[in-house]
Amino acid sequence: MKSTQKLELAFLMPYIFTDIITVKERMKGKNLKDATTSEFKSLSGEYIDSCTNLGLLKVNLQRCKSERNLKSGEIITHRHWMAEPEVDFTGSLRVQYINDNLIAIEKWPTIPVHPVGIYRKGWVGMKLDLVINVFASQLVNRLDLMVSGIMFVSKSSLMCRELTDLLGTNETRKEYICRVYGAFPSYQITCDKPLLIRDKVAFASDEGKFSVTKFRKLKTFNDGTSLVHCEPITGRTHQIRVHLQYLGFPIVNDHIYANQIYFGQKMGRNGLTFEEQNETLAIINDEIEEQWEDFEYPAPDNPEVMIKYRNKKNAVQKKPILLHALKYKLGPYEAEASIPSWAE
Repeated sequence: MKSTQKLELAFLMPYIFTDIITVKERMKGKNLKDATTSEFKSLSGEYIDSCTNLGLLKVNLQRCKSERNLKSGEIITHRHWMAEPEVDFTGSLRVQYINDNLIAIEKWPTIPVHPVGIYRKGWVGMKLDLVINVFASQLVNRLDLMVSGIMFVSKSSLMCRELTDLLGTNETRKEYICRVYGAFPSYQITCDKPLLIRDKVAFASDEGKFSVTKFRKLKTFNDGTSLVHCEPITGRTHQIRVHLQYLGFPIVNDHIYANQIYFGQKMGRNGLTFEEQNETLAIINDEIEEQWEDFEYPAPDNPEVMIKYRNKKNAVQKKPILLHALKYKLGPYEAEASIPSWAE
């Protein structure tokens, strides 16, 4: 490593933002009000009426009524005040300089790695771009919002493509540590249960894609939890989290896969039947709707009440998952993160 730099990220005040949404097949034939309230649970019909009357919600850049029927492929624009959730920084974003074209960053949990949903400015790529001129499109690998650890970022588009091509090959080696519920066995365990993605939730299922993770216990804590070393051989969505759930040792603070409300008393140990998967997805969707059932979205022309909206968003944020990308080797390049306090 050439050097290390810490980047401090600042709190964001509300700002004006324009969402651009392409009408999907499932929205086709619905009117603007029904489609948007169905897609975005926090938006009420009254809010949509107000936005269309003010010209803040348009279709194909043209003002219209909220009763206008939509066609597949049309473009909806929604101009509104944005208030991003506060990000809890127990430290700062650490940057490790590897060479002139490549850096490694240590991402803290609660920081998104790309613009998504309610995060448009408070994300890793934007801060790197502002401070050291690295664009978000050149992130080589990514981590979930609530997961911490090492990521590679390239300053060169050509190098980014070359390194991305190495992902999933024998030129890649990833090592994670996590803290799980229960006393993990002392011997190494290899889990090769296939993983199936349904509505953004992963399930251990023979109908899924080939997936392999190696696990090894590092220590057991007095509270009955264990520190586990994880080496994912394949790179499926939520792979480590679901494989540990399948083995009966879900990760601490995993609000999805360590959730008895979603997965039952066994929390998904040994997998779910297809019918049980349907029940889990229904419970998750119902919970999302209930979170916004009694909430009235702020008036579109009043920025001050966006603080209330942001506080509501903060209230539904979850604790960081105790999963940490410790080491990453990609071709000739490798980087290592610091040890989080929960692993000591």
